[in-house]
Amino acid sequence: MYEIMKPIWDITDASWVDHALNPRFAIWSAGTKSPDDDVVLDKETGLVWERSPATDRKSLGGAIVYSTTRVVSHRKGWRLPAIEELLSLVDPGASNPTLPPGHPFVN
Repeated sequence: MYEIMKPIWDITDASWVDHALNPRFAIWSAGTKSPDDDVVLDKETGLVWERSPATDRKSLGGAIVYSTTRVVSHRKGWRLPAIEELLSLVDPGASNPTLPPGHPFVN
């Protein structure tokens, strides 16, 4: 059983809901009906991710600007993850996508 870790930043009145298909993750909805506004807490690492990240390609500079100005779950000031943080989501036994089984991510 996983223990919910407090994310690095606090979302007032955040109510994390365990993701039924994979208890490693919990979801917080910003109150809209779109998963584009939801964030996912990885209880294994304590990292908070966008549930529905953009899928278009950007230059490094464009990606940095996009991430720091993007508003998700009423929060601004996101950053690009380090490669080690991205790799923490990889399931080495899976392929296309390599995310863990039952992950909550969209796109």
